[in-house]
Amino acid sequence: MTSNFQAVLNNLDELGLSKMNAYLPEYIDQINSQQLSFTEALLDLTERELT
Repeated sequence: MTSNFQAVLNNLDELGLSKMNAYLPEYIDQINSQQLSFTEALLDLTERELT
């Protein structure tokens, strides 16, 4: 069975969002330690993808 994390990585790969795929573990750690909100992390990830 595939974990949710692996499923997200697979989905990002299928969508061609390789930058997001590379940075996701870092943002998950920051969200879990409450350094960033989910929305802040998602915004930053999507901005990185655009550059």
